[in-house]
Amino acid sequence: MKRRQALKSFISASLLSFIPFKNLLAKDECVTTDDILGPYFIEGAPNISVIAPEIPDVNRLFITGTLYAKDCVTPVPNALIDVWQANNEGAYEDIDYRGKIYTDESGNYAFESIQPGKYLNGSYYRPSHIHFKIQYLNNPELVTQLYFEGDTTLDIDPWASDPSAVDRIIPLTTDDNNNANGVFDIYLNVDVDTVNLNHYDRNDIPSRIESISPNPISEQFEIRFYNSTNALVTVDICDVMGRETKVLFEQKCTNKLHQITLNKPELRAGVYILRLSVNGRKVDAKRLLLK
Repeated sequence: MKRRQALKSFISASLLSFIPFKNLLAKDECVTTDDILGPYFIEGAPNISVIAPEIPDVNRLFITGTLYAKDCVTPVPNALIDVWQANNEGAYEDIDYRGKIYTDESGNYAFESIQPGKYLNGSYYRPSHIHFKIQYLNNPELVTQLYFEGDTTLDIDPWASDPSAVDRIIPLTTDDNNNANGVFDIYLNVDVDTVNLNHYDRNDIPSRIESISPNPISEQFEIRFYNSTNALVTVDICDVMGRETKVLFEQKCTNKLHQITLNKPELRAGVYILRLSVNGRKVDAKRLLLK
């Protein structure tokens, strides 16, 4: 049974956590689904990655992810992501709690905020959510919303409870500082041949992680990384505090783009950091989620 068909058979009973392996889906099922724009979008948000001010006794929220084309493995660089949300009391503000973020050359993005508060929508409260509007070149915009597992109003919200939103309901883990961490990878309906891909015959491209697929991870997963020189390459994993390090791959690699398949490490569920090292020097890192 296809993944979405399976999800629809269970959705009436409960909102499931991620069932990964997006790369096994048909192309139209891989793309991140849209959601309503809402009335609170404002043009001209500042180009910042810390969108919420410091609030006493309110913990921080860190969201990271990668933007991919519709093949689910090709990162989309230099795309513009608008994010906006309510404050901790459920109210939208004109300046704070909104920002513009650009993906880097490997399609990564990150921002810091707080958990959005809920607000009354008719007779019920909308679940905590963050708005996204993504633009890449002349492709159509993607407008969508991110939700969080465990929210008690997910199943009564007409948008969050739609089966098409299941991939946008993510778990959060708490670090030692009581900050929440989440991973939200986004898949655009963009053809790979329209993406400005790196030309690996150039000499100025550094070694780096290109993609992790699928993410979240429940079984095997693939990593694509570029190695800029003939060297010993190590891939390891640690928690967000830099502990519980496990080496997943260590081998001499040539100067090229590599693709390797790894088994899920035996670690408890949560957000982790995958790190790439070349000759013992850490050169890149990307967050991932173990289920």
